Amino acid sequence: MAVLKPSDVQGFVNRQMAGAVGLLIYGPNETGVQTIVEQVVAGFGRDCVIKRMSAASVKDDPALLDEAFRSLSLLGGRELVIVSDADDAVAKTVAGLFRETMPGNFLLLIAGQLSKTSLLRKSVEDSAKFFALPVHELRANEVMQHVEVLLRRWKLRWSAEAAELFQSLCAEDLGMALREAEKLALFCFGQSDISVADVEAACGDHGGTSIDAAIDATLDGDFATVDRVWSGLSESDQKSLLPMLNLHLQKLQSLRGEADRMGGVEGALRNARPPVFFARKPVIARQLTRLDLSTLVAMQLLLETAVEQSRRLSGLSMQIVARLLFALCQRARTA
Repeated sequence: MAVLKPSDVQGFVNRQMAGAVGLLIYGPNETGVQTIVEQVVAGFGRDCVIKRMSAASVKDDPALLDEAFRSLSLLGGRELVIVSDADDAVAKTVAGLFRETMPGNFLLLIAGQLSKTSLLRKSVEDSAKFFALPVHELRANEVMQHVEVLLRRWKLRWSAEAAELFQSLCAEDLGMALREAEKLALFCFGQSDISVADVEAACGDHGGTSIDAAIDATLDGDFATVDRVWSGLSESDQKSLLPMLNLHLQKLQSLRGEADRMGGVEGALRNARPPVFFARKPVIARQLTRLDLSTLVAMQLLLETAVEQSRRLSGLSMQIVARLLFALCQRARTA
């Protein structure tokens, strides 16, 4: 078994997947996990038959997964079997598949955070033909590596200034960065170079119904705007909001600590790495001015509680996020 990195995904799809029994994708970065899943699924092509099942259904009837793995298509080609919310109980149920050496259909297991002692993780690590891909929270430079792979497929290159601007604007989250990079590639179709002006035009629109707008209104204590913007977000953006809010609060805590150390918000913003996008500086400065470090830490704790609740009660995740936003909004008002 080999442990892959997110940057290895395209190489795995192109060269190793044909001889593999399956792949386990896991980690606390839900947006990153989903982004990698989409890359793997895309590698099978549009005509691939996909069978989806939950961990609960596998545990209730283990024969379902075994049959799905072994029942090859009469038309040829491998089918893709996806099991979501995989855990140690799934590992016990399907232990025989980890010992397979001849590929049947391809088994894709999706899991959250797994400890080093996890039975599922260990079962994959001991397997000869199963691969594992942990997806941790990525640093901005790691996100940019994925973006540059995507742009190379479009035969595009950019100046250092354009790359720095994109990083400051979009590199906080892998899923958002790849979506913005695809939008940028389409905007620059027919060109070979990406300029600062291209990035500003294609990636600079974070308007009244964006994730940024929802986060900003929350940290401003603006209940009415939070309600309006949250309702206007797409389902995909609503799902992305928690990881984006988490990254934003972490950035604010870091900048607030630097501002306290340096004696001012302006110096902290000027020395920020990665740099803060110039159009966002006034908003970030306002948030840093009104929210001290203890308030930001308290907000982070509320968010972590909501993340844990949304994982346990996945059917209520959107309601949990909405409740969190209003709780943070109230905290911001009293700061």
